[in-house]
Amino acid sequence: MGCGDSKSEQAVQPACRVEISGPVDPPGMVLRPRRDARGVPIVAEAHDLGRKNITETLGYVAHYLHSCGKNLVLIAVGGAVNTILLHTRQSTHNVDLFSPAFSGSELSIFRSAIKYAEQRSPASLGENWLKNETGTISSTAQNVPNLIELAKQQNDVVFQAALPS
Repeated sequence: MGCGDSKSEQAVQPACRVEISGPVDPPGMVLRPRRDARGVPIVAEAHDLGRKNITETLGYVAHYLHSCGKNLVLIAVGGAVNTILLHTRQSTHNVDLFSPAFSGSELSIFRSAIKYAEQRSPASLGENWLKNETGTISSTAQNVPNLIELAKQQNDVVFQAALPS
């Protein structure tokens, strides 16, 4: 306890100008969220995707990737696993996946494959039907490489395309 002015003798620094950027998507996101003029994500319309819809549409994705000379292993998580593999649900709203880090060209090809599949699907999929957002959540992102490795060891195949050699 003291008397008088007990403030420190340190010089007061002038305030720094802080620049705040607009929204930034995590690197490697398969689909970039659509945003309004203020940068707020627009919620995509959800559609019910059944087992047949999902496998048929993933077949289109695989066909496109194969035509580009790409073979990707993607780890399905969430509702797609329940719908396709476990048969505990009739449908899901999207196919969540974990993926290894894509190079820029792989990400571009994968996005094109998704659009290709959307154009050919007889079912309405919605614009967010295949995504890797789950793997970009900070608490999950650091574990994705380990989760992918464990999933490969488990070897429960949710979908595998039968493509010509």
